[in-house]
Amino acid sequence: MSKGKTFKFNGSKVQIQKIVTTPATVAVTEVTATNPAVVKSTLKAKKGDIVTISGLEGFNGDYVVSAVDSSGALTLANTNWLGKKIPSAYTGSKIGLVQFFDNFCELKNIQKSGATVEQIDVSTICSEGKEYEAGDREEGSLTMQFFLNPNSPIQQALEEYEYSGEKFWVRLLLPQNQGTYIFNGSVETGINIDGQVAGRWESGLAMKLSGRRYFMGA
Repeated sequence: MSKGKTFKFNGSKVQIQKIVTTPATVAVTEVTATNPAVVKSTLKAKKGDIVTISGLEGFNGDYVVSAVDSSGALTLANTNWLGKKIPSAYTGSKIGLVQFFDNFCELKNIQKSGATVEQIDVSTICSEGKEYEAGDREEGSLTMQFFLNPNSPIQQALEEYEYSGEKFWVRLLLPQNQGTYIFNGSVETGINIDGQVAGRWESGLAMKLSGRRYFMGA
């Protein structure tokens, strides 16, 4: 019997989105309304990056990059733009990279709860028993426990997200080139503070995830 693949928690990276009020952007030069969608610009991005598009009605928002071709064109994960009207001009359109802190080094534990899928009762007069079909999917929550450092730029950003209610991105880079998980959501349970004699001050929070999680293989 072959051994299963395992890898340690240490060596991972957890990256939290920075709060950037005026991100650097470049002009969008072309949009391809395909499934998945493709966007062209001079932006230098790589697989697993998140880009934000603005000034392009019908296409604005944040997107995960799933591939980059030799010309630099970006394929956007989980996008189906078939049937969308291509703009005749791209004047005023912008695309930029979502910026992240390098690593949340105070982090001691991270846990993603399992998603839940609504089960809709579709039983009829002809059913021999209860029958169900899958309905809406809810991604769950992401919980992080960490050592308290209120002067840390990352923990200050998390506190700001708590008060603003704004959604933000989290990237989990697994060690040994195992790939990257990407999550988006907002603070569900705010920062706690926990201290005791002979111990260390600790803290944590929980995110309510929105949309879907992404996994980018190596």
